[in-house]
Amino acid sequence: MDCEDGCQFKPETVLSYVKFEDILPNFEGHRVRIVYDSTLVKDLIVLQHIVPHFSERYPTYLVLYSEALYYKFVKRVTLLLKAKPELEKAVNELRIVKIGRKEDTRYGKLAWFVEQGDMEEEFESLLMFLTKLKEDVTLILYGSVEYYLTGIGGGFKKVVDMFSVLPENMTLFGFRHRHNMKSPETALIGELYDITVKVWKDDQAFDNTTFCFTVECQCSGNVKHGKMKLIDGLLYSVV
Repeated sequence: MDCEDGCQFKPETVLSYVKFEDILPNFEGHRVRIVYDSTLVKDLIVLQHIVPHFSERYPTYLVLYSEALYYKFVKRVTLLLKAKPELEKAVNELRIVKIGRKEDTRYGKLAWFVEQGDMEEEFESLLMFLTKLKEDVTLILYGSVEYYLTGIGGGFKKVVDMFSVLPENMTLFGFRHRHNMKSPETALIGELYDITVKVWKDDQAFDNTTFCFTVECQCSGNVKHGKMKLIDGLLYSVV
């Protein structure tokens, strides 16, 4: 039985292992939260898997907060393209929304720039941009954006305000480290998402390169399971 809103997670496949790339179409038109314990794995999920799938189908926006995170983003993309140069077109199709001090982007096209300064003014400018988005887009709140939003006074309300102006059927990705999931505010933010993806190191593998993941459709409770493995700087599904 499929979820009424289109999360097509069928009970007969709940306990079978799936490839991460095969479930990407399930994310289209939904708000997806990825909970992770490895920043490298999180970045590869975004840049190696999510960006290629969505950027060729929809206008895809990636939000970056701070020059420090932008620097890390550039380094990660540069290393990824050395290992998988065919991703360059997908990465350069990205539309970058940058909150920072320099109005430049090495990868992708700058779609909106917010000068870093007063946090309230930053948020209002970001909110202004988000109100312009259409339904057939993908928005990736890369890295520390959720931390940034909850760091503003009235943080939970700010996140709710942001979600409230987003088109109903757009695709959204947000992120949270699994060790920062205990606060009531974080739990409340989780209620704003349709799908939760959890990715963690497989302690049974003893190799530090194998990771388990679950994908839960919150409207039905159906869960899919899978594994991924780091090989030569890339992240591959294991079935």
